Amino acid sequence: MVKAGRTLTLATAEVFAVSDGVEKLCAMLTATCMTIAGRDGVAD
Repeated sequence: MVKAGRTLTLATAEVFAVSDGVEKLCAMLTATCMTIAGRDGVAD
């Protein structure tokens, strides 16, 4: 979690592979999530 706000949440993640005791970065994620529950104009 990078920053959690009332409406937006920002997150990052990293995935490492380990081979012979050596770590290597193999994937990165950056995500922005928006909370929409209880917002005007949004229906199920």
